[in-house]
Amino acid sequence: MVSDHSSIAFEYLLLDRPLVVIDRPGLIQQAGINREKVRQLRSAAAVAESVDATVRAVLDSLQHPAWQSEGRRAVSRALFHEPGTAKPWQP
Repeated sequence: MVSDHSSIAFEYLLLDRPLVVIDRPGLIQQAGINREKVRQLRSAAAVAESVDATVRAVLDSLQHPAWQSEGRRAVSRALFHEPGTAKPWQP
């Protein structure tokens, strides 16, 4: 997944698949995004500062999908209660 700093990117971490975050410091400042959330997301992703860097990060992520896996799992554990254990609703 390629994302700016979006809440859906945190949910995507639950899948433990590569994430590329486009560096948008102006967006982070203007939207008043919590700095700890910025740090958490970046710790689990490749961060790209340009179009070329984004393309390189995507290609690298496809070749090495396990890179940052532990970071993705750590952030998921920190933000979600017992990820992966939900049971289907039974009427």
